[in-house]
Amino acid sequence: MDLVTAHIVVDLLIGAAVLVLVLFRQLQARPVNDNMRLPLILGIVGVAELVQFLQHRPHGPAVVVALAGSVAIAAIFGAIRAASVRVWVDGGQAWRQGNWLLLQARAQRMAGGSLRDAGGSPPGRGRQPAERWYRHLVAVADRS
Repeated sequence: MDLVTAHIVVDLLIGAAVLVLVLFRQLQARPVNDNMRLPLILGIVGVAELVQFLQHRPHGPAVVVALAGSVAIAAIFGAIRAASVRVWVDGGQAWRQGNWLLLQARAQRMAGGSLRDAGGSPPGRGRQPAERWYRHLVAVADRS
């Protein structure tokens, strides 16, 4: 076995171990963290980036459509995430636990990423949805 093949095998084994660990943790009941600091920071950064993008680039109807599409996709993924997690209150503490839908989605996503990283798809393919939408938004703005 040559060095490249050994490297790919090690990468796949590490990916499989991480997959098992993540899936195991997703199915465990865990308390919900009520600290909203990180979502608040990410929301502020997102709004600031959007305002900066819209101020410094010409935009037309195509950019508005792309942004609306991005919001729609985020809503769809949020609905899928909501359907894949059970939330309940026990003794005044909110708890959460993933179900089979979350397990399946995480397994497919991680397996797809491992295959892509191991050379399973051509370069430039298989990018994350957010990255694809951002690149599309920039391309549309450049054409406007």
